[in-house]
Amino acid sequence: MNEVLHRILVESDAWRIFDGEMRRRPFHAYLVVSDDDVLREGMLQLMLLRIYCESACGSCAECRKILSGSKPDIVQPNPDGEPLTLGKHKLLEKVVEDTSLGSFEGGKKVYVLRSMHEASERVQNLLLKSLEEPAPSVVFLLGANHTGSILPTVLSRVKTLSLPPLSAKDVRSWLEEEGEAQAEVIARLASGNLTVAKAIHGRTDYFDKLQEVLDWFAACKRSRDVMHYIYAPMWSKEQIGETLSMMGRVVQDLLYIQCGRQDAVTYQNKLSALLPLAGEFSPRALPQVMELVETAKQKVAAYCGAANIADDLMLGILEVKSKW
Repeated sequence: MNEVLHRILVESDAWRIFDGEMRRRPFHAYLVVSDDDVLREGMLQLMLLRIYCESACGSCAECRKILSGSKPDIVQPNPDGEPLTLGKHKLLEKVVEDTSLGSFEGGKKVYVLRSMHEASERVQNLLLKSLEEPAPSVVFLLGANHTGSILPTVLSRVKTLSLPPLSAKDVRSWLEEEGEAQAEVIARLASGNLTVAKAIHGRTDYFDKLQEVLDWFAACKRSRDVMHYIYAPMWSKEQIGETLSMMGRVVQDLLYIQCGRQDAVTYQNKLSALLPLAGEFSPRALPQVMELVETAKQKVAAYCGAANIADDLMLGILEVKSKW
């Protein structure tokens, strides 16, 4: 595990609660809640280690068995986080059948159930009795993005541990530990979410696509220029969503620059391109451009044609820029 992630987890309130209870009297079922997959999975892994190793060291014989997936007393029906279903996950029946039995090796028997927010009512109801009356040696570790779709009867049988979004500083430190050269910029983009940061960090084309967006802002001056861009890859059905997201960030950065807040700019690595662009829009134009971008996002969500969305947006931006 990334050392920064380990530090973040062991300093969290969720870990202090769990570790404290493990030293005294652990609860039989815990629900870890976070929309950050990396953070949530890291906590589940650390909790698994702690159940079998007092220091969760990650290097002793027990920890190595857990990390290698060879611990027989750990049952994980959906290790990749796919939604739990009765037809696909035969281990669900095993969970219900043998939670009343003891462990193979002595000590605790742990069931890790991920993506509980996507589990059907039927699956959740099936698990209720197991959650309510497990054997003394059984511990449930559940994971979910949110609790909105989890049955109240399930929530009443688990102890919920919530993980709040991280600070930009923590995300930046995590990225630096991973060797990311643009750690500061990506940390600003991630808004405290390591999963978002990881997705951008794992791509080689993100900033190339951002440059395409900046090039459009710089080069598209007249309505006839729109036809040159309308069928560019950035406006394709597959890419238009990300293009609009980038455009929204660019417009926000231009507003920051006009307000003298260069320190708040997200794309710090593109300041040399953003500064001249800020001078091409009036302060009254940029908020209207932002509205056009948000409207385009709504059209994408409504499955409107990508080419039509791009055409309306580009012409709209040029009109606003000219008018104001």
